[in-house]
Amino acid sequence: MCSNIAESFNSWILDERKMPTYQMIDNIRVKLMEMSSDRQCEAERWTSPICPTMDDEMMKMVEVGRHWNMEVTHMIMSKIISQQISISLLIHIPSFLYLILKRMNNL
Repeated sequence: MCSNIAESFNSWILDERKMPTYQMIDNIRVKLMEMSSDRQCEAERWTSPICPTMDDEMMKMVEVGRHWNMEVTHMIMSKIISQQISISLLIHIPSFLYLILKRMNNL
């Protein structure tokens, strides 16, 4: 029985599996370095600290919640007000979430 990750890896190194051990290991190392370099180059084109896919998801959530008003009374108590309901929440807002909320309010 093989797992999906083993099957994926085996298909990724299909050509290298036929090589002598040292050459196979060296070619796998080169493939990993190329993959890492490609990902780094792609990440350098990002315009936000999070990946574009998650940034798009966050913006969709912002659009859904745009009609809500959030009042941060202090760092552990928040009040969310929509047209239909008003909710008071007792939450801890970590600094990164506080920055996201700040960004949402600046849109």
